[in-house]
Amino acid sequence: MRPPEALSATALQLYLTCSLKYRFQYVDRLPRLTLSENQAFGTAIHAALNWLHKARRRGHNPPLAEVLQVFEADWYAQTQAEGAKVQFDEAGDAAALGYKGRELLTQYYVLPTGRVFDSEVWFTLPLVHPATGESLDVPLRGAMDLIEVDDVIVEFKAPKRAPPITDLPDDIQVTTYAYAYEKLFGKLPREIRKVALVRTKVPRIEPQITGRDHKDFERLFHLGREVVKGVRSGVFLPSRGCWLCTDCEYRPDCDEWTGNEEEISNAQSAR
Repeated sequence: MRPPEALSATALQLYLTCSLKYRFQYVDRLPRLTLSENQAFGTAIHAALNWLHKARRRGHNPPLAEVLQVFEADWYAQTQAEGAKVQFDEAGDAAALGYKGRELLTQYYVLPTGRVFDSEVWFTLPLVHPATGESLDVPLRGAMDLIEVDDVIVEFKAPKRAPPITDLPDDIQVTTYAYAYEKLFGKLPREIRKVALVRTKVPRIEPQITGRDHKDFERLFHLGREVVKGVRSGVFLPSRGCWLCTDCEYRPDCDEWTGNEEEISNAQSAR
């Protein structure tokens, strides 16, 4: 089987969590008949934050009302416009989440923050082992949510509950951003801040601060190499009962899955 066109933190984490969903999304590229409320909410929050940060980078701090308008327009387009396909856990969740989004953005707007260097910084880079110089034949791709002056990376999430601090050392996305930052700017980030806009009953913002070094980049390289091997070999297994199952848009395809015979045959014939 052909290797992936590129790796990303999201793709790596997905393969490690449920490689069958990785296959449906990245190999078979099955259409998404539904969109989870988690994905839709995160998209709308990120759209508003990116718009705010781009404006602040230009030296303009727009009124809060304009930031909320960006969120509301994106949220409406995803949830209310004709053809909307967001799947909510309960009736009335669209209005409740709309309120929580406005509340979280209001809280974030008044927080003291560093000066914006750039927002939504896209990259496509070789994934190289920092000690041996070995390079994968598949590039690493992604986008950093925010870079502040003084070498600070900020990543935003909009989860239902605050992520445990114990997950931070193994966060693949944080490691990927730190790796990309060093490749782009020739130095490690001074700080990586993971900001959770938590949409609990009483919405709140919880930041976590961490860092990365070359040992983390070595592990990222090994993970990337093994995921590429797995994809090339046609290894795709369901992970029934994991947290992704709750609102998985590929549940019917997973229910009908009977194995990867075709993928294994193709991988063997390509050798």
